[in-house]
Amino acid sequence: MTTSIGHETGYAESGRNGPPTGTPKIGALSTMECTTPAASVNWTSINPPAVLSAATQRTAVPNIITPEVSYEPARIARPNVRSVFAFSDDFLVPRPGTIRYSHTGTAAETWSITVPLATFSATDEYDPRTFRLGSGGPETIDTELRLDFIELPGPPLNNLGRRVFDFPVNPQAGYIDASIYLGGGHCPIDVTRIEFAAVSDNRITATLHTYFDFEAEAVEIANRSAVLTADLKLGG
Repeated sequence: MTTSIGHETGYAESGRNGPPTGTPKIGALSTMECTTPAASVNWTSINPPAVLSAATQRTAVPNIITPEVSYEPARIARPNVRSVFAFSDDFLVPRPGTIRYSHTGTAAETWSITVPLATFSATDEYDPRTFRLGSGGPETIDTELRLDFIELPGPPLNNLGRRVFDFPVNPQAGYIDASIYLGGGHCPIDVTRIEFAAVSDNRITATLHTYFDFEAEAVEIANRSAVLTADLKLGG
């Protein structure tokens, strides 16, 4: 950028034989000697500064030093995620269960199946992370799979022998209302298939294809699928 300095050098008003009587507009002050008919006097005149050429009319630009700024990556807040318990096959050990047919009530003309699991232990039955195998305690857990409203051919039990049945999942019509009580919640179970073996002395073996949804009840156990085979006795 260039700036013109002192480019206007005229006077507002001047005398013929004497010093200027007006007010200078632009310029620097200097003292010079002037001789007039009356006397030799000193007077002040305006000595305009020299006009700079375009090449020398430059404005100094300050040397600006920009401080170094260090940036740290933004910290992302991470939720406090608690680990969930893996309910392994070692905990899913079926014991002999029961199968019943309802003739009356809300479950009329449907079957129900109950499959108990082998006892296991916990320090706190409501905290799955304390679950462990065996019955040594300090707390013991006895729970079961409960399947209700199973739409199958009616009695006798022989009508189910050596047959395979598939089922939809909730909320589709015809689903099996199944659950397990564990970790303080009645956790839903999807049962998509039941394979029945031959009937013998009012007993039948059933293989259940299941999916355990512990998350639905906010129980800290990982959801999982499982295929369980249980011996069932016909109940009254």
